Amino acid sequence: IIKFDSNGKKIKTIVLPVTHPTSCCFGGDDLSTLFITTSKLAFSNKQKQEQLLAGKILSLQTNNKGQIMRRFKG
Repeated sequence: IIKFDSNGKKIKTIVLPVTHPTSCCFGGDDLSTLFITTSKLAFSNKQKQEQLLAGKILSLQTNNKGQIMRRFKG
């Protein structure tokens, strides 16, 4: 996962224990927890054994806060 500042400059890289992250969003009580979905679709048995967290949801506490997204009402 790569974090960029408001000018587009890369300021942080987070290395995950999986090779196929699929999506991420902020959540938790104060929106500072980053949730990351991962995939193990089409993995070989060897890859599944090497990446035990693949196919799981990972979470990281951050110093950043997400924003509440308003649902579209039509």
